[in-house]
Amino acid sequence: MLDIILSWLGHSVAAAGLLAIGGYLARGMLEARLTRSVQHEFDKKLAQFKGELDEEARRRETLRSAAFAASLAQRNALATKRIEAAQLLWNAIWMPARRRFS
Repeated sequence: MLDIILSWLGHSVAAAGLLAIGGYLARGMLEARLTRSVQHEFDKKLAQFKGELDEEARRRETLRSAAFAASLAQRNALATKRIEAAQLLWNAIWMPARRRFS
């Protein structure tokens, strides 16, 4: 009878030890899998965020270029108008005086 109890106790201890080792290994595998999963989600969201930042930078660069081109066109038009006005003023002053001396 004592042999049966000791045998049963030995098997129980061995089974408990195997379950403890299995639980420890399963815990480590589960922890590693969750860590990789979280890292993957983080990397995906980081890549998406970087893409959004790049898109925003491209949009701002396009807007800046368009604003610069419009400002340059406005300055050129204003300079052309000023030259035309100066030419008209010069002709209005110089031509009558030139006729008097001719």
